[in-house]
Amino acid sequence: MIIKEGARQPGIASISKTSGDAIPTDNTSKKLYPQKAFKEAMELTAGLPYKKLGKAQLDGAGVAEEKVPDEPVAEEVVVDSAEYRKIVDKYTDKSGKLSYDLLNNEELRKMRAARK
Repeated sequence: MIIKEGARQPGIASISKTSGDAIPTDNTSKKLYPQKAFKEAMELTAGLPYKKLGKAQLDGAGVAEEKVPDEPVAEEVVVDSAEYRKIVDKYTDKSGKLSYDLLNNEELRKMRAARK
């Protein structure tokens, strides 16, 4: 997708799996978004993950580089509530593992009760 300042419709294209060329959609203006523009956009962004692109520059000066931390910081999510403990206790089997069979059986019982 190419967004041009002041244009009502962005330039949208898919990429051919065989040739690698951009295939613009029918409603993409060929005057505003020529094939050359899609080719240039693909060359400039090839191999770059989204998070490394940095902020968009409208003056054409280039793309600002963003510092990437050496080690990714993993977020730890701890779910601990009385309701969660109740669910774990109810659906834990004799070996102490959470049992998907017990969960599925409960859902089947609910579905059968709803049919009646």
